[in-house]
Amino acid sequence: MALHSPVYHLLPADLRHPPSESLASILPPLLSSSLPTLLLFECVLVYMSPAASGAILQWFTDYFAATRDQGHGVLGCIV
Repeated sequence: MALHSPVYHLLPADLRHPPSESLASILPPLLSSSLPTLLLFECVLVYMSPAASGAILQWFTDYFAATRDQGHGVLGCIV
């Protein structure tokens, strides 16, 4: 079950799966890589393997990298 507001989205995803499977289909319609974005990983990454949590962070980094050189795509994460 997902919950949406104009400025906040809670999305259901099994983050144990590779981000290309768990995130790629649900995020692009909601996430613009040209806007500053703050990701909140509240009590999530600590319960995952380092490889799985690293893959998620790398997926977001790669997603935002395309617009970062143009002065957009600012990404911050709170763990």
